[in-house]
Amino acid sequence: MASLADLIIKNGLVYSSGGFVRKDLCISGGKIASSVADNAGTIDAEGGYVCPGFIDIHTHGGAGIDVNSADEEGAEKIRRFFASAGVTAFFATIAADSRENTIRAIRVWRNEMQKTGIGSEILGIHLEGPFLSADHAGAIDAGKLRNPDQELFEEYLEAGEGAVRYMTIAPELPGAISLIEKYSSRLTFAIGHSGADYLTAITANKAGAKSVTHLFNAMAPFHHRGPGILGAASDSNLTCELICDGRHADPSAVRIALKCMGLSRIAAVTDSMQAAGMQDGEYVLAGRAVTVKGPDAMLHDGTRAGSVLTMDRALANLMSFAGLSLEEALPLLTANPAAIAGVRNRKGSLEEGKDADIVILRRDCSVYATITSGITAFPQI
Repeated sequence: MASLADLIIKNGLVYSSGGFVRKDLCISGGKIASSVADNAGTIDAEGGYVCPGFIDIHTHGGAGIDVNSADEEGAEKIRRFFASAGVTAFFATIAADSRENTIRAIRVWRNEMQKTGIGSEILGIHLEGPFLSADHAGAIDAGKLRNPDQELFEEYLEAGEGAVRYMTIAPELPGAISLIEKYSSRLTFAIGHSGADYLTAITANKAGAKSVTHLFNAMAPFHHRGPGILGAASDSNLTCELICDGRHADPSAVRIALKCMGLSRIAAVTDSMQAAGMQDGEYVLAGRAVTVKGPDAMLHDGTRAGSVLTMDRALANLMSFAGLSLEEALPLLTANPAAIAGVRNRKGSLEEGKDADIVILRRDCSVYATITSGITAFPQI
């Protein structure tokens, strides 16, 4: 493991102000710096692209580990795996579960957040439920869902000790809007797993909800007389998660979303589950049996259950599906999710003073190296 020594990344094209510039990038004390000590170490980018690290705000696991059931060893394995895909920071997403296991998982990931130098940084915990619509549960166990309950929510916040920073909620449920109003100064709310109509979605946005969980998936479809969440997302300042695996949303739907909302209001996510990075076979998502075959992860009833997507693959897909250049696609994996996560002041770009969260891409956009807060997270050294 590298220390927080001064570093210079040389011989690379550095992403700056929406384009690439051939220059050195300095790192000092884990931050982007204007200069470094004379004895600074050197990383040769070998002509590759020096980019802000990827930020995944919605993932349920990978490398054989499920976020809901992970222990300390499993959490560290996930962090190293994500770093290999260019991810420098992520939200650990806990799907709706029993009260007891949700609190257990919150404590595991809260404790893991305190550790540094182990692959990707954990920005916090994303609770995907339990305040979701049973009619739009998707792969989440509908038996684990319930109406908003402030007492239970406070239990989760207390268990997290500040680690719960993102929550998906169905705004049409009784008490949902008031919960958003009361707590939106403490964490970010996303609306999803929902059949909300347009007005309810807009009301949630005005109450403080900032984003939409996996646009198109587990929500009522758009209708010209009932535009729903999709219509509200296009007609507001909501930023939308988008799973760019070509399965959760057809490539044409990805293009439509980008045209409707622009590049500044889409955040690429993986919604990956335990099987990401693994072979075909039988896996679990929050205790539910999932069969993985190729790019498809399915419950036994045929419901799509998360993905096997990685963020480096999401970048390649965005460029392929929508004809985006690398310069155009990068903010969807960096600045935009940083804004949703509330960390734009320290992550999402390579400005002086921000965390030295960096992914170096080869000219074919595969991951060459990942650096998290000035420490080389991939390849492991």
